[in-house]
Amino acid sequence: MEQGLLKITGARETSRSPKDLVCHGTAIYKNNVEIEMRYRVYIDEDGEEMIAYDTDEADAAREAAEQRQAEQQMKAAVDDAIQDFDPHMRDNLPPGAWDRMRNGGGPTSY
Repeated sequence: MEQGLLKITGARETSRSPKDLVCHGTAIYKNNVEIEMRYRVYIDEDGEEMIAYDTDEADAAREAAEQRQAEQQMKAAVDDAIQDFDPHMRDNLPPGAWDRMRNGGGPTSY
C-alpha cells in the first residue's frame, strides 16, 4: 500500500464534535502517489487522543456495496410492481411497452 506520507493537501474539516474531528484531503506520498483520504482525531474510551485514516478507496468500496444493495432493492420493487400490475391496464399499453417495462425500461423506452 502507500508508503512514506509526505503531506496532506487541500485539507478540509467535514465534521466536528467534542470528541471527534473528521477531515478530508489529498495524501501525497514519497513515491508521488496521491490518494484522497479521510482522517480523524478522536478521544478513545480510555480518554487518549487517537488518529485514524482511510482512503477514498475504502469509501469507494462502501459506496459500491451500497449501490449494489440499492439496485437489488429497486429490482425487488420493480418485480413486486410487475406482479401487482393490473392485466387490464397491460392490455391498454402501446405495442411492446410491457416487454420494455419488464426489461427495465419505461413505457416510452426504445
